Amino acid sequence: MDKLPPEFKRLFRLFYILNTRLTFLLTHSSSTIPSYDVIAKFYLPQDDLHPVDLAIIKALLPEGDVFYDYVDENQLHLLFVEKVDFNWKTGYHQHKESESIDDLKNGGGNNSDQILIFDFRDARINSIASTMFKRRKPNNVGRGDDLFFLLLKELKLQNLTTKQIQGIIASRNDKFLKCINTWLDQYSDDEVANNIPMDKLKTLAVLPVPQVFVDPIENLVTSTSSSSSSSSSTDAKQYPTIDMMLKALHQKPFYKDQIVTTKVLNPPRAAKTNTINLEFIHPDLQLGLDSLKKIDLEKDLYTHQAQAIDALISENLKHVIVTTSTSSGKSLIYQIPVLNDILWDIDSGLKGRHSTALFIFPTKALAQDQKRHLQDLIDKLPLNNKRKIIIDTYDGDTPSSLRRGIRSHADILFTNPDSIHASILAHHDTLDDHSSWEHFLKSLKYVIMDELHVYKGTFGVHVGLVMSRLRRICDSLGNVDIQCISCSATINDSVEHFKTVCGIPPTEAVVHIFEDGSPCSERRLVIWRPPPLMNKLGKTAATEQSATTSTNNYTASPFIPRESATTELAKILLQLLTNVPNIKVIVFCTIRKICELLMKEVKSLLKEQNKFGPIKVDNNDIMAYRGGYSKSDRRIIERKMFNGDLKAIIATNALELGIDLADLDVVITSQFPFLKLNLHQQFGRAGRAKDSKGSLAIFVGGSNATDQHYMTNPDELVDRSTYEDLCVTSLINGGSTDSIMEAHLQCAAYEIPLNIMEDMKYFVRETSDHDDLIKENNYSQIVLKNLIKDNKGYYRTLPKYLPDPHTKVTIRAVEEDTYAVVDLTNNRNIVIEEIEASRTSFSIYKGAIFLHQGLPYLVEEFNAEGKYAKVKRVDVDWITQQRDFTDVDPQETQLIKPLHPIDLPLPSDIPAYFGLVRSRTIVFGYFKVNRRGEILEAEEVNNPPFIVDSKGFWLDIPSSALDAITKKSLSPAGGIHAAQHALMNMLPIFVSGGATTNPNAKFSGATSSVGEAELITECKAPEKEFAKRQTTRIRPARLIFYDAKGGIDGSGISANVFKQIDHILYATYNRVVDCECVWGCPLCVCASFCKESNAVMSKPAAIIILAAFLGLDILLVAEGLPDGPEENMPSIEVETVAPVAAPIKFATDVQIVQTRRIPNEVQIKQEDEKEDDNEVKQEEEDVELDTSIIKKETI
Repeated sequence: MDKLPPEFKRLFRLFYILNTRLTFLLTHSSSTIPSYDVIAKFYLPQDDLHPVDLAIIKALLPEGDVFYDYVDENQLHLLFVEKVDFNWKTGYHQHKESESIDDLKNGGGNNSDQILIFDFRDARINSIASTMFKRRKPNNVGRGDDLFFLLLKELKLQNLTTKQIQGIIASRNDKFLKCINTWLDQYSDDEVANNIPMDKLKTLAVLPVPQVFVDPIENLVTSTSSSSSSSSSTDAKQYPTIDMMLKALHQKPFYKDQIVTTKVLNPPRAAKTNTINLEFIHPDLQLGLDSLKKIDLEKDLYTHQAQAIDALISENLKHVIVTTSTSSGKSLIYQIPVLNDILWDIDSGLKGRHSTALFIFPTKALAQDQKRHLQDLIDKLPLNNKRKIIIDTYDGDTPSSLRRGIRSHADILFTNPDSIHASILAHHDTLDDHSSWEHFLKSLKYVIMDELHVYKGTFGVHVGLVMSRLRRICDSLGNVDIQCISCSATINDSVEHFKTVCGIPPTEAVVHIFEDGSPCSERRLVIWRPPPLMNKLGKTAATEQSATTSTNNYTASPFIPRESATTELAKILLQLLTNVPNIKVIVFCTIRKICELLMKEVKSLLKEQNKFGPIKVDNNDIMAYRGGYSKSDRRIIERKMFNGDLKAIIATNALELGIDLADLDVVITSQFPFLKLNLHQQFGRAGRAKDSKGSLAIFVGGSNATDQHYMTNPDELVDRSTYEDLCVTSLINGGSTDSIMEAHLQCAAYEIPLNIMEDMKYFVRETSDHDDLIKENNYSQIVLKNLIKDNKGYYRTLPKYLPDPHTKVTIRAVEEDTYAVVDLTNNRNIVIEEIEASRTSFSIYKGAIFLHQGLPYLVEEFNAEGKYAKVKRVDVDWITQQRDFTDVDPQETQLIKPLHPIDLPLPSDIPAYFGLVRSRTIVFGYFKVNRRGEILEAEEVNNPPFIVDSKGFWLDIPSSALDAITKKSLSPAGGIHAAQHALMNMLPIFVSGGATTNPNAKFSGATSSVGEAELITECKAPEKEFAKRQTTRIRPARLIFYDAKGGIDGSGISANVFKQIDHILYATYNRVVDCECVWGCPLCVCASFCKESNAVMSKPAAIIILAAFLGLDILLVAEGLPDGPEENMPSIEVETVAPVAAPIKFATDVQIVQTRRIPNEVQIKQEDEKEDDNEVKQEEEDVELDTSIIKKETI
């Protein structure tokens, strides 16, 4: 050492002090963080320690011997908490250390969020065996795979003897001295004399720098992605083939037999073209189409385009609906007639606007996309000095300063149903003559309703009534010649749905175009099951399969764990992006949280990009898009999407509609998206380019029962004949929408006072004489009861709706207050998201990790009164997962009726109840969870409950049924849960009124647009139901359901189900009994919308419960069922369900209802029989049930 140059002699002295004191400190303190501030205290002022000295030490030692970097203090905190233990007796338990993170800094910190850590990682003291059998903490602290001093803590340095400690220190000193000498041996004496070795060493030393957090959207704007740079280097994209993409997916070691099967969604198809009558088409429009799209209207229009355009430009008024495939050029069908009429108006010299149009789109992103395409076409029209064609957007984002000009000058408005309801109709004649909507509506000639399948359920009912009000106002202005045009790729019963949603009178002609003439490249479906992991018994799916005699009959064992769908999605995405040139991908996620988790996983895997392919991908090539992002951020992401600057997009269903996303090649869908028509909409996003060589749709199944069902029955995913009923017409015909009707009548009366007879045609749809009489009477009763008659005989709005009823009537789900998420990082103080009130308890509680573009933000403050949360970027590898429970309880009984099983002559003594229902959700804590799903820490929170009041119905389970379930050793909670989902799975038959035409009734509630969207039930949580400790939260034994929409007045769905409950129970029982499964499956009792993943399910117990409601001999029924405990659940050892103790309080005007059969079909004797009125026989129909109030009393 004495022969070392001065600089190296000083360096060794620094190392000697560092090694001795740090090793000694770590062996005597389990709570010491080896931060730079702590280490600096080892030295005297004259030692003059600098951060670069530690960087030089790291550079000299072998790679991996030293960790020296900044670590987020929130990550460090997890080192000092004990492992979270769980068992079914005690639940989750964790010992909390007393030290705070400030204490752990040992007084040496500078209050920085990131702490500079130096630690040795070269100690290997204990044997492998002894280390293996000690508990290892699951968390992985630091960046990459670095474990630094955590590793030493695991090896129990505190248990070493003094002699062992001295040996470690001496060995490490010798190693460092040897490293110095080895380094110096590379240089000559002259170089050493001139200090060259130290100068060179300093150039190799990497001084850690705290991570600088940059907003992901700002980074996207200022950076040039590899996608945009590569696309600019070539004039035309070279599209990948299906074989190229499949080859990338089959590469080892990535591929582990995840592909279950492949199916052809669309075979390649050649174009079929036709011409139209060009004498009606303006020459400028013909030139513009040729210039922009190289379309010659005489020979290039597809057959369905030509048929639709001919129908629209004919002299006879016709409405047109087109239901051809995605990317078949449907937009051109409405662009041509609208622009054509405007151009002819301009040429004729008419002043002002005479052919205006409303382009109605369900999402702002789709409206922006379609507006961009239409503007491109208008820009290619030859210059016309007379007047420009003006198009604009009018929605909630439109600045107030621009609205007057838009009303006064726009020819074409891009808008949505919400803005028509709340702005255009509300203020059609309340503004001055120069800025009112009157002139626009007088000239309104076309109403375009794109993506018609979006308007389903009660939302579709609302939109239909909005459009009826629009037609009523236009009629009052003398405009009776409006044409409606609509497009959708995935819809059944399209004509009726079109007429209902667009408010088209039954007498007006509708042309349905469905034969597709567009060309199509092949689109192939890949069914993908995440690979198996090893379970606790050391088994994988492969070992399970080896025990079977035939792999063709192999069904994945539910007891073998698999890679999470989120992790697998990220790997598939990067495997494609890094191995297939020029590929563009979109990934669809069912909910926002999955979208963000996937984005986070992708960012983590991007750090290990060398594990995938050779093509470079960076963070700016992949962006998330979903609801909640700020308006400005959404517009930036949309612009990048439309321009093709992104290689991949991770989105919710906000992008499943007909948006042109720059030539996508692959669609990846994460789990079944509730409806098959939504799934096929998503599949249709790829392969839309003219020169596409084929596209892939990859369905990645999750662990829930619905996804597993489709994994084993992939043909059902391809079948287009089983699209779901959208339930709009049926809800109206079924009388389930009285509250919605009343709300829109209040708005209509405000717009123009209501004439009860003359205005009936706008709000009562004609079907048959019998039905029309009922609906006309229903309409009249609503008007008479809920509106005020003036002295001229007109009906006006109730005072409680004034001064502006449109603000009190929302056409979507109940509007909620929003809370701003404010980013404090680097003192930005910028709102990055807006969160609905109902989401706050689950996402922005204090201490939560809030994900934005896949990046973690720590919630530092939640202010309920101020409606904001303050967040700050952190660098941690864990997320938070809320712990919550929801109780759904009746509050007030408003209707009672006895159940009347259809096989029995008289009603039973079991009542059904309808009334006010309250849902109460409490988030009582959260877990910190790492990427592998391991719980690192359990925290408690004290959040106020989130309460929702609505209308609903319930059935109390007889105690005899509970006794029978208990005797069979089955789970009462599992039976209740299964019965509730089974009932919801059957709703489409009855709520839609299509008992014989809806093939999806046999499937899970995932395919029920009513089940998933309109009704909610209480799901049973496995953490509670499988516990070995007695819970104080014992739930009453009842089936309960409530309206998901409509607020405290409900949407009418639960009222309609209550009305038909006897037949629904009968159909549900038969469906569950006839199902071939033993313990439950998606065909009977499981559903993808179950928030607890169908973990607590007992089909046999559900059969007993349903049998009790039907008046069957439950003991006899139970004899034919398997005994418990259920194979799909742990044994139940505690009581979580109890018989209902007391009835719910009655409303002051409670109504007791009696059921009676409706004689529905009359059979007349044949001519050769007696024509005697007394011999006219009536036959009961077992589909319909009538309820009549026989007693109304105050209780």
